[in-house]
Amino acid sequence: MRKQGTTLWDGIKNGRWAAKYIVPEAQSHFRTQSSEDAESALKLVTTLQDFAWDNLYVTTRIDTNSLTLAAVFANQGSLPDLRLAQNSLKYVNLLSELFDEYQSMCDAASFGIRAPFEDDSDEGRALKDALFPQGRDDHEQGMAIVKVFLWSAWQRSVMLHFYYVIGVQLAHGYSSTWNTLLAVRGLHELENLSRDAYRGKCTDYLCNWAFELLRTSRTSVGLDFRRMISRFDAHFGGRHGRCIKDSIQACEGSQPETCQRFTAAEAAVQSAHSSDCNKRCSRIIWNASSYHECRKPAAIRAVKDSASLGYSPVSSQTLAISHVWSHGQGGRPETGINTCLHRRYCRLACQFGCDTYWIDAACIPSETTLRRQAINSINDIFAAAKVTLVIDMDVQSVDVTLPNPSIAEIETLVATLLVSDWTVRGWTLLEGIRGSGAIWLLCKDDGVLNLRQALVILHERGAVDIAVLLGSAQHLIPHSNPASRKTVEEAGYLLSQRHTSWPEDVIICWTLLIKARVRRQAADLWKNEKRVRSGYILSSAPRVGMIQGFSWAPQTPYIRPVRRSVRLEDGRRQEYTVRFPSYDGEGSLFVDITEEGLRGKWRVVKVDRSLLENNRELCCELTLTPEAWEDDEMDLENAELIYAHPDDALAWLTIEELLDQGAQVRLLRAAAEDGVSPAVGSSQRGGNFGLVAAICASFNRGLSWEWKGVYSWQESENYQGWEVDEMLII
Repeated sequence: MRKQGTTLWDGIKNGRWAAKYIVPEAQSHFRTQSSEDAESALKLVTTLQDFAWDNLYVTTRIDTNSLTLAAVFANQGSLPDLRLAQNSLKYVNLLSELFDEYQSMCDAASFGIRAPFEDDSDEGRALKDALFPQGRDDHEQGMAIVKVFLWSAWQRSVMLHFYYVIGVQLAHGYSSTWNTLLAVRGLHELENLSRDAYRGKCTDYLCNWAFELLRTSRTSVGLDFRRMISRFDAHFGGRHGRCIKDSIQACEGSQPETCQRFTAAEAAVQSAHSSDCNKRCSRIIWNASSYHECRKPAAIRAVKDSASLGYSPVSSQTLAISHVWSHGQGGRPETGINTCLHRRYCRLACQFGCDTYWIDAACIPSETTLRRQAINSINDIFAAAKVTLVIDMDVQSVDVTLPNPSIAEIETLVATLLVSDWTVRGWTLLEGIRGSGAIWLLCKDDGVLNLRQALVILHERGAVDIAVLLGSAQHLIPHSNPASRKTVEEAGYLLSQRHTSWPEDVIICWTLLIKARVRRQAADLWKNEKRVRSGYILSSAPRVGMIQGFSWAPQTPYIRPVRRSVRLEDGRRQEYTVRFPSYDGEGSLFVDITEEGLRGKWRVVKVDRSLLENNRELCCELTLTPEAWEDDEMDLENAELIYAHPDDALAWLTIEELLDQGAQVRLLRAAAEDGVSPAVGSSQRGGNFGLVAAICASFNRGLSWEWKGVYSWQESENYQGWEVDEMLII
């Protein structure tokens, strides 16, 4: 209700503000009368909200800076200009800072807080007039329009910036230097935006986990998924969910394990057949002596009518097949593969001018020594192969007109590929990167399409809002040197949300990506490294733990939701979940991995009793339970209370306990490469965890420190207590 006792509808039905903000051809819609019925009035208001957004001057007209940015990038084409890209990134981040700052001002103004605006300059008075009502009936709409303008300018600049950076990499090959330019600063506004807000009413056939992996990628922040989802929905609409056994629902989507298609894949029965098979063909098994006598790594000779699988060494004339076991092409050489598949692979190998083909199901035996020998050669196999052929059942369902597919077909194909099972698995990530020089997609009716050709066409002539999503799937972008080594941080980030069937496999993939000797334990991987970017290890990954000097070291690249609980004042425990993502740490200071432990500089706060007490109210704020808020008849005075920020409360209590034990305690955040300012590579990423910090404790007067975990800690980076100091973390 407004002050005069009229409704919200009365404030807009005559469209007094519409002439200012709505394009002329749409203004008449805001003079539509509504009945006095509250439900129909609210429904009409909701409809008009969506209509207004689509017809605002600030959303339908393009701001001058975005036009300038578009013109500059169009003129630049795919010619690389690192300074231009860096300046563009600075502009994008400036807009996000402006947006957050304006939102903070609006929040202050809504509470009537005038102190920050007591500036006598002309600009200060203008700002104050804009934020505080002066009797104008369009004041609230005017404040919202500024926010909409900043949002639209930011999102457009993000898409243009991504479009240029991705275009350079498509033309010249993937570059880690250029890829770091995709890590833009996000917005606080995105923190509470749900997955459903992004995916809308798309068919349940879209796996929630696959979409979550795409949506929460470092390079997806703030992007528009509507066209990509529209293409996916148009192709798969009407299909039921397939994530949960004996159910037609999609998975919950918080982690890979919630989707049953990603579990127990090794045990999946080999069941796939080629499209022209009657599904009753026999198996063809290996010639064991041929395998043992062949120089390794071994591939299968492309002889269509052979009685058994014969082997020859992998060479530049090998077709490497990358697939997902759970789609039914898994198996072992000893038990064989369906004969129709062998004939299909032989036919495809011949089509590419290859004399052998490699597929793990027929080239990696069960015997431990042979299996390890074959796995250790994965890098060499896909780097040496003439072609890497991607086989995924969803991609295979897309019909493309060859040799000249339409833009709509390519957009559908890429939209499908971005959330395909092949894209979100750990092993296929490795295979895609190593084979990125010549990846082809197997489409409907065994049609094959060069991935790079499809991506270039999409970038040049397709929808920009689909093309920019390629930054979230960098293994799809051809690498200038597919055999090159990834850094331990970048490889860890790439694997942080991807599933492998066996726990040790993710460590194997990690070591293969960094081209180190294959390891199966994370501690052995870290012992082989000399340094790590400090920003990378500030995540919720479990730690190596008991090994001296490695309390800080992530035990796995996996970042899964972690269940935590905190003790409430009345003895109850409040359970909750955290997931602090890891990024590649780019832009943060390196710290050295030594025999004694991790040595390097951090931004630190020395915690004493005074600082702890000063943060008690912020960290340990109590609030009503969700049930209490929803129950109109709840006795609020006697309702149960919980922590508003449970992880902050747990951090506070952890620090208190350490101080009680006589320890010195520090909060740690990563420093930037300049060694002074804070590293901001993962700020405002859209997660609702806010700022995080590591807690470290020393029991020997600061000579060495023990890693106690990463927690949410809201104290601003602008707090004067942060300083830079060198530490040894054991």
